[in-house]
Amino acid sequence: MIIRQGNETIAVDEEMRTVIDNTTSALYLYISENLTPSAATTDATWRCYRVVLATGNVSWADGVNTFTKQASAASGYTYA
Repeated sequence: MIIRQGNETIAVDEEMRTVIDNTTSALYLYISENLTPSAATTDATWRCYRVVLATGNVSWADGVNTFTKQASAASGYTYA
């Protein structure tokens, strides 16, 4: 699997863990991804993005796609 993180492209042999929050908002879907299957959702090792359900537009948490966020806080980040 090839993953783009910031300006870097990295190859990953492991499966990615994905957490999908479809209950916090009727307008958005929050998706968090981690390269470590055993990571806690409170670990700052996730990348989070939001999908606008009406349009399908995707925005990254705080404008970055790096693995530096918490899945448990996905709905609290700024999305632009």
